[in-house]
Amino acid sequence: MNFTLLIVTLVLAQATGCVVKEVEEEKRLRCMNGTTTYGYLGYTAPDAEAFHKIKIYILQAFPGYPEIEVTSALLKYFIKKIAKPNGFKQIILSVDWGRASKLEFVNRSLFTNDQYNHIVNL
Repeated sequence: MNFTLLIVTLVLAQATGCVVKEVEEEKRLRCMNGTTTYGYLGYTAPDAEAFHKIKIYILQAFPGYPEIEVTSALLKYFIKKIAKPNGFKQIILSVDWGRASKLEFVNRSLFTNDQYNHIVNL
């Protein structure tokens, strides 16, 4: 199963109503209505445990949605509806600290000056 497509379709569409037509340049999602939405793209890690790890980028707010509220809501939705049912063992959350500090399960001590990855074990 192509987990990237599954994640993009379910998670992004849940928040924005975008029916995904294609993914452009990893960060842009082309919707069926012709608009382009910036936001999440999850993808499996390129290793032996590819189907047990996923990385989520928080790129920017969805048009018309408050950034932090969408971020928290989508992560919760993703974990409950996609990650756990499909056997993912962890999520690697890649964010800058300004955004990460407002997420309820992100610990400031897990970040360094040049690394913005936070691992969430499920």
